[in-house]
Amino acid sequence: MSNISITENLIRLERLQTAYEYLSRVSFNVKGMRSPLDILAGDRVCIMGSSEFTNTVLTRLCILCLLPRRHGGLGIYNSSSSIFILDADNCTNVYQYVTFIKQSGLDIKKASQHIVISRLFTIYQVVNSVLYELPKIIKEFNAKVVVIPDLLKMFVDDPQPHTKEIEVLLKEIRNSLYKIIKKNNIILIASIYSNYNSEQLSGLLSNFRHLFNKGIEIVENKTNERLKLRILEKSSGPFQDFVIRKQVGLSIEDLNCPSLCKVGN
Repeated sequence: MSNISITENLIRLERLQTAYEYLSRVSFNVKGMRSPLDILAGDRVCIMGSSEFTNTVLTRLCILCLLPRRHGGLGIYNSSSSIFILDADNCTNVYQYVTFIKQSGLDIKKASQHIVISRLFTIYQVVNSVLYELPKIIKEFNAKVVVIPDLLKMFVDDPQPHTKEIEVLLKEIRNSLYKIIKKNNIILIASIYSNYNSEQLSGLLSNFRHLFNKGIEIVENKTNERLKLRILEKSSGPFQDFVIRKQVGLSIEDLNCPSLCKVGN
């Protein structure tokens, strides 16, 4: 994937960022990047690639959101706000969250109180949660970030997918998420597995990417066992390309983000 296509209607709905939104931002940076990817309030960020790596980066971004602003985070750790994870098909690795929290120097119990997880197990639970429950959840838990790991996994894994029905459901989810994020001025972070076998299904899911205005694409190189991360931004210049060493999974050392330091309580 070389670009993120945004429909004309969504482009018209975009607006200028306020000073407050620039204060409420997450700065994602990795060794080799010329400049960080700033994720602002109202942004919709898609992480694309294989689940092993996308969910590691997604978890990494969640921990960034907990950190104080001086360390590139949102300061959620020392606030009454929270991160809400809509976990479709049990994709969240809690142990990875604990590891990242420990390495950041945060108190595990206190940090965990700012992370709310809702586990869903059917397509229709996902649809109902996004369309009807999410606005109430955001208000109840004062959520500043909504996270959806492997957003489309259930639709892809359905043994007998009904393409027309899937198309309608994805459109409803996409439109609802867009309106909710913009209305509440919060951040959406989702991961999507980018290699689909069905050409028809791949087309439907490709249209879903119109929701996002920023992205991180993780490309595996089978010949030299290295990873390339592509930073994607709507209406931006050439993408930033850089390579990091591939291991069993992306570690903190691989990501090499200066924000992960001993920040204290």
